[in-house]
Amino acid sequence: MFPGCTGLEELLGIEPAFSEFQETLFSQASAGLEHGVQSKEVNEKLDAGISLFLTRLSPYFLLKPAQKCREWLVHRCLETSTVEQGDLEYTKRLILSGLLNVCQKLSPDRGPVSKDVLDEFNVELVVQCVRVSDMPQTHHHALLLLASSL
Repeated sequence: MFPGCTGLEELLGIEPAFSEFQETLFSQASAGLEHGVQSKEVNEKLDAGISLFLTRLSPYFLLKPAQKCREWLVHRCLETSTVEQGDLEYTKRLILSGLLNVCQKLSPDRGPVSKDVLDEFNVELVVQCVRVSDMPQTHHHALLLLASSL
């Protein structure tokens, strides 16, 4: 079982409504999903699922299981072949944008993200998104997320 699944299993103990993501975002089949060969409709459905998951995850953002799930989603986007990479740029931006949105909502004055949020955040994964991407839009989303922590 990979970290995203263990995080989801732990979240299910807190909120059973996360079960809808077991067979989509956090299944063994999705771990091996080749985005580059999927249809536009399949990729749009995946993006909508990620967006919905991040929205539902926001109340649990500071919990360790939520961190495992977030890291799984980002890590999954980083472990792609170069053929898939272009197709996942939008998904990466969606995840980074969702994380930034949640961080801003957790900050009372929309200022810098508080230390307790950052303690549960793997900054290196965000930096890795910048390193592996040639897309300025992905860089923009990642840098906005990193800047929110200053």
